[in-house]
Amino acid sequence: MNSNKNHFLDTSIVLTGLIKWRKEEFHEKANQYFDDRKFIRITSIRVFSEAQSVMNNSRRIYSQFLQKMYENPSVIRTSDLEGSMIFEAKKLFKKPFEQRIITAFIRNSSATIFSAVSTDAETFQKYLTQIAQEIHKGILELMIVCQPRQGAKIARFDRCPSDHSKYYPNDFQVLESKINYPPDTEVILDAYFISNKIKHNISLITLDNEHMLSNKSHIEATLQTIKVCDFRQY
Repeated sequence: MNSNKNHFLDTSIVLTGLIKWRKEEFHEKANQYFDDRKFIRITSIRVFSEAQSVMNNSRRIYSQFLQKMYENPSVIRTSDLEGSMIFEAKKLFKKPFEQRIITAFIRNSSATIFSAVSTDAETFQKYLTQIAQEIHKGILELMIVCQPRQGAKIARFDRCPSDHSKYYPNDFQVLESKINYPPDTEVILDAYFISNKIKHNISLITLDNEHMLSNKSHIEATLQTIKVCDFRQY
């Protein structure tokens, strides 16, 4: 990451600091980052709402998947826990965002999932309850740490334009020509809008390789006040 102290956090970073119900590759790094006082952490109401939606949908998706695996554990191959679970999950969930949520869960927790769905009913229900409780805690923590005020752990801007294609039509079109995913283009332009409001450059911190990190040079050439940074380099 560069020396810029103003950091705009996308949904992947906000969630990395909150997810405690599954083994998370970057959770320890996130704890260190959020305790680092060198940075001013900022996000938008759009990112906040996306994070809420992911957690609420996770609760439903995890429950459906786990129940299905508990009812039919024979579809899981012990020689390939992760692969066989993802195969079954893609048959159960057709929407891309659902597949992303359940795939991340499986990749981080396949052994724990297999253990839970292979046990007795009481132990399985305890696991379901634990997952639901941890997600609920994550939702509550999001509301505590991400608030529309200076001094919050993550300062939330609630007045970004709802539709940047109308507010920044040229920039939106140029970004979309490469990114081709309007939700992420809107988030990137949230960061740009905030940088203009506070009159400082902003580092956009992300783990999103598909739309953001892979288009780093294009984004930075289009939006002069934005630097796209890989959280893995913190």
